[in-house]
Amino acid sequence: MAPSLSGRGYAKHRGVTEAAVRKAIKSGRLTRESGSILSDGTIDPMSADREWAQKTDVTKPLNSLTGNPKHRKETPDGPSMPIGMQGADSLPNVGQRAPTGARTRYADNLALREEARAQLEVLKLGRERGQLVLASEVRAAVTASAQRVRDQLLALPDQLDQRLAGEKDPAQVNRILTEELRRCCSYLSSASPAPAGSASAH
Repeated sequence: MAPSLSGRGYAKHRGVTEAAVRKAIKSGRLTRESGSILSDGTIDPMSADREWAQKTDVTKPLNSLTGNPKHRKETPDGPSMPIGMQGADSLPNVGQRAPTGARTRYADNLALREEARAQLEVLKLGRERGQLVLASEVRAAVTASAQRVRDQLLALPDQLDQRLAGEKDPAQVNRILTEELRRCCSYLSSASPAPAGSASAH
């Protein structure tokens, strides 16, 4: 879940003024019922982005500062259209409202885009806080650890061949092997992880 934001923080997140956020809350564009406004008065950005997009009339032009649709003016002879568009009814497809289905699809796509953007912000914040790491870094660390294990095990024959060659007691051979394996395990468990990118794939 994304960290909650103050009104000012959410305004910065959306790229609008803080006054626009206060107006959105006052007008019911952002509500507690939807989860956009939390009990402490802060704002959940993912829920708020979703609700903001769903309650935006995409057929109206947006104010560049507030993010709200501009006021429309009713014409006496036809449906409402943005100020400055009166008389454009003589032009094809100018000033006409988009079909309801198209508006719904656009609003859904806008909500999905806002949710994806919020999720990317959460991932970015988690990485900056050290709570998330890249999968490539994990793979590199695992590869380096596996390389150390292999090197330690493959070195055992050269380290033990002279000692075991003269041993005829199976119990003594078992003891020597067990001690060396424990030494290897102790070394590997205490070794620091290799830096990401220092190991090559095998």
